[in-house]
Amino acid sequence: MSQDPQAALFAQAQAAFRAGRLQEALESIDALVRQAPGHADAWNLAGVVCHVRRDFEAAARYFHRALGLGAGAGALVNLGFALQQLGNDDDAEQAYREAARREPTLALAWQKLGGLQERQGRREDALASFRQAVAR
Repeated sequence: MSQDPQAALFAQAQAAFRAGRLQEALESIDALVRQAPGHADAWNLAGVVCHVRRDFEAAARYFHRALGLGAGAGALVNLGFALQQLGNDDDAEQAYREAARREPTLALAWQKLGGLQERQGRREDALASFRQAVAR
């Protein structure tokens, strides 16, 4: 049985990303979203690729697009990290908190929230967030 063409393109994009071939990954994602513009995971992966390339504005746009299409809490963590890199700590904190609300067992959301709080000198808040991360 042959693989679904969209699944094949997504697998190709993931493989290229894992191999560090970022431009190739973006080209595969572009081909995929032309066929399936509602593919939330593809938009999320595009954001991850842009984040690795340090294009945080593009990454945030792609994460927003993925979230608008129903992406899960992991995309919110990704968005928070991109926003944090852009210096938008308030919105980053909101994204981390929403990710933790949607998926309370997502330790990464708690860890990123704690790191942000620690960087801001909010040690008690950070400690509480880190405790949540460890409890997960």
